[in-house]
Amino acid sequence: MIAIVLFFLSIALGVAGIVLASITEWSVTSIILFVSGIILFALGIWLWGRKHQFWQLRSTKQGTNAIAKTTVVLLLVGLINWLGASYDTNLELERLLLNYRRYSNLFQFKFINPEQEIELAQQYGVQSLGEIYLQYGDKRQKLDTTNAVVGEAITETQLTNNIVKIKRDRPSNIYFLQ
Repeated sequence: MIAIVLFFLSIALGVAGIVLASITEWSVTSIILFVSGIILFALGIWLWGRKHQFWQLRSTKQGTNAIAKTTVVLLLVGLINWLGASYDTNLELERLLLNYRRYSNLFQFKFINPEQEIELAQQYGVQSLGEIYLQYGDKRQKLDTTNAVVGEAITETQLTNNIVKIKRDRPSNIYFLQ
């Protein structure tokens, strides 16, 4: 009887945690609800298995062992993939900017998190993560990355062209004669 109560209570807590996270994002409360649901679910299964001697079976031990090993491998592969996707492009961009700074002391750059530095992000009109803005004197412009491949860092050519564009005092006119 207690295993059935724990089972339904765990489902309720787990669903409450997921619903709260989908409404407000993952917070401490939603994580606590979700994790407590998982813990109660595992406790209910363990109590049910003890009552029916489910955990003493050889097939149960082998199956549990296989599930645990598979879960660990999937978590490691997922973590490696996430780390690779998160930090590869940022380091490439930082190397490029450091190279520019090495050639001129006047070149400065700063990485900001728009969720932490809200006023600065609003001042520049940041719309999404990953945007790059240039400032020269009182001029500001968003980096033109129309030719950039999605997910790749900006190239040296693109950065140089945008620096030249913002440093111009006047717009350039191109005339075609027929």
